[in-house]
Amino acid sequence: MYVNMAKADKEIQRLKMSNEMAKDKIAEAQEAIRDKNSLLLQKAALAREVEELKRSRAEEVAVARAKVEQKKVEEIAAARAEAIKSFQSSEELRSYIMDPMVAMQLYWEERLARFNPSVEINFDTSGEPPSPSYTTDATLEPEPATTYAPFIES
Repeated sequence: MYVNMAKADKEIQRLKMSNEMAKDKIAEAQEAIRDKNSLLLQKAALAREVEELKRSRAEEVAVARAKVEQKKVEEIAAARAEAIKSFQSSEELRSYIMDPMVAMQLYWEERLARFNPSVEINFDTSGEPPSPSYTTDATLEPEPATTYAPFIES
């Protein structure tokens, strides 16, 4: 029986040692799990920070692009205003305006001379309206038709 007791005592010591080793292994595993959880939390925090940085970077890029577009629009507007200003003072614009005005003036002079030959034509460009010098006893002749009149059968 002493042998069995010694074996049982040895087995108990071995089991206690195994129990202590298991407790140490469990403690190590728990420490590793805590480290892993801590790293996962850090990873999640870094991922959020990266997303926030990406979002802020995208906003910065959008703002920068908007500023560049605004600058382009302002440059185009300034160039357009300058082009309009230079065109308004150019001879080309004067010819666009003055040529039809001169043609219209000649047209009305011819009509006036045709229907009232006694009127003196004085197109003064001084800005003062001319004094009326027409005669009231002139007879008006009907103007010949110059437009197309469709034929109507009766």
